[in-house]
Amino acid sequence: MKTTLQRFHLSLMLALVLCLGSGTLQAAGYELLEMSATGQSRALAVQAKFNDPSTLLMNPAGLGFMDEGFQVSVGGMLLLTSMRYEDPTGVRPGANVERWPPGTPVSFWGSYTPIKGLTAAVGVAYVPYGQVFKWPKGFAGEYYLDDADLRIPMMMVGLGYSPCDWFSVGAFFNASPSSLDLSQTFTVIDDAGNPQRLTANLLGKGTGYSGGVGIQVRPIDGLYFGASYRSQMTVNFDGDVDFAVSDSVSDQSVFHDQRVKTKFVTPDVFGFGIGYDFTDWLYLEYDMHYTLWSINKELVLDFPDDQSGMLSVTAPNDWKDTFTYRLGVEITTFESWALRGGFGYDANPIPDETLTPTLPDCDRVFGGIGAQYWFDFGLNVALAWQGTWFVPRTVYPEDQPELPSPMPQRYTNFANLITFSVGYGLKL
Repeated sequence: MKTTLQRFHLSLMLALVLCLGSGTLQAAGYELLEMSATGQSRALAVQAKFNDPSTLLMNPAGLGFMDEGFQVSVGGMLLLTSMRYEDPTGVRPGANVERWPPGTPVSFWGSYTPIKGLTAAVGVAYVPYGQVFKWPKGFAGEYYLDDADLRIPMMMVGLGYSPCDWFSVGAFFNASPSSLDLSQTFTVIDDAGNPQRLTANLLGKGTGYSGGVGIQVRPIDGLYFGASYRSQMTVNFDGDVDFAVSDSVSDQSVFHDQRVKTKFVTPDVFGFGIGYDFTDWLYLEYDMHYTLWSINKELVLDFPDDQSGMLSVTAPNDWKDTFTYRLGVEITTFESWALRGGFGYDANPIPDETLTPTLPDCDRVFGGIGAQYWFDFGLNVALAWQGTWFVPRTVYPEDQPELPSPMPQRYTNFANLITFSVGYGLKL
């Protein structure tokens, strides 16, 4: 029974780590904030200046500088990845992460500026946290995970206020009604001494709340500064685990259907940016983000109805805080067009000691381009592409003395993000 419990703890907990970190296909850790084609095309270097309703998420102070009237934007993303595992010792076979169906986050943004300097905004982003991440059957590290799915949308309201031409402040409040669905299969020994497959399915729900504030300053003509803070958010999941146990296993005193509790915490994020209009048609911005990933110290799995006291467990994660650097450019030399581009570097927060196939995160270098076109009747369309190169990463079992089942790992990946949005503006 002890071996079975160890396998169960390893399987279910690491599947939860997968869920709680499933955004690794694009942003470091589990963050995917490319929720608008306009922002993505500038590599999200939008802290200091960004005339788009999606500034609600990146820096709500940008709302104070919006033009009078209504603006709405609806967009979607196609996320394609080519992540591959290789065994650096050459013993285990390689495998590609399942690529289909691709990730397809969507978003909606809307703003209303009744008078110059005051803007209210709403936004729905699905999902900046949580995607499906799955290795194929027969994968060398299959004992780490089976299937997992986390959905944490953001439903936001915000306000921006600019009392003068050179200063603006903003804030937002967010509610995230979330769901967690994962299944894990592992082996138990039946009464006759034969191995049997046992499946555990976890379904949970919870709601988290967070907020953010920002400022933007324009001290002289053409120079822009911005800073923002997005608070951490805790989602307490309360759900049920259903165990599908073979009838040939008579002792089901531990593996019976029961409640389970765990939680997910998004990090605090600080953003800083400086931008400058080099000409009337050329704008350049440099941003830096500091993300407090170190809040992800451990994963706690609690079974309050387990009379045996054998299922509840705590496992270390020991993530570290990281910096992200972004540079974006915008060209508006054409009357109805805006051309954008950007690139950056994002450090991963996961140390070698806790790296597993559930979240094979790597440092990454990213860059992209985009364009936006405005029609005379107020409609606009935007398209952006971003490519992300994951710096190859290799870890050996001797690097992971605390893991129960370390394995040699090498990961390579290139991710493509294609984002499209349609917007409409009505001036008052």
